[in-house]
Amino acid sequence: MVLMRGENMHKRFSRSLLRASLWALIAVVLTCGVSTMAANPPLFIVVPLEWTLPIVPSANVYIQNAIYNSNDSAYNGQAPGGQSFIGLSRFAHVFAFNDHPKVAYFWEVLQPYANVQGPNFQVSGLGDPLLDLGWIQKWGGFQIEPQILISVPIGGTQLTNHYWSFTPIFAFNSMLADNKLAITGTFAYTWNTTRHETGVPNLKVGDSYFGDLIFTWMATSYVQPNIRYDYNHQDSTQMQATGLDVPLSDNYEGAAGIGLRFTFPHFPIMNLWYEHGVSGKNTTKTKAVYFMLAYAF
Repeated sequence: MVLMRGENMHKRFSRSLLRASLWALIAVVLTCGVSTMAANPPLFIVVPLEWTLPIVPSANVYIQNAIYNSNDSAYNGQAPGGQSFIGLSRFAHVFAFNDHPKVAYFWEVLQPYANVQGPNFQVSGLGDPLLDLGWIQKWGGFQIEPQILISVPIGGTQLTNHYWSFTPIFAFNSMLADNKLAITGTFAYTWNTTRHETGVPNLKVGDSYFGDLIFTWMATSYVQPNIRYDYNHQDSTQMQATGLDVPLSDNYEGAAGIGLRFTFPHFPIMNLWYEHGVSGKNTTKTKAVYFMLAYAF
């Protein structure tokens, strides 16, 4: 990655302009103090066995996600302090055909809401909405879920990213040990467009990579405990005019978690889990509680 395109070009930017770009970076990378894990959409929507086939002819699904994270520690540098709450309301339509019950297709609309509080600030409002398109294929106890997640920069003034994001996702579910063990995996790559905001230098936001593995023990028909590990990495963000890397913009985090999945007849599916960051760089440490409730109708 190019650090700079010549000393003369670098000198054209005043110190005040560089400071402005760094403040823009804080909004892009730290999302007002939210950890790398908490701010990553693919992680935010991954739960054990989210879709199960067959779905014929169709189903509507309402899903509500919520996450609470304490922002009191960071891997390097000073943590912003305070706390963050993110809600994610989702509506999905899933459909299949009678002749092919083991193949389903879906579209989903997601709307995030954030409330971030710190020692000297508070930001709240709607984030950028997302559109998710994909299909589901099943072979016996193995199921894949390729999809594409698109973030549209039309959220609230203080919470929009000011750039588009495109995230191809490959997810799978596998049932093992006579259906007593379920393994869920998710792998994603996010490509971000250039960030444009009035009064701030344009930034080429670094791409990011995400991986997740969840192991679920099918203990009973009603309660299934699980453990998980997530990893997220983001490349450096660059100032578009100079090609300079914005300091401290590359970041990563690995986090481990433990949770429970609840399933009851004629009742919504619920997931509750806790994640704790175990390694990272240039980001607030994840110490978060996650909640998901899904209801099909």
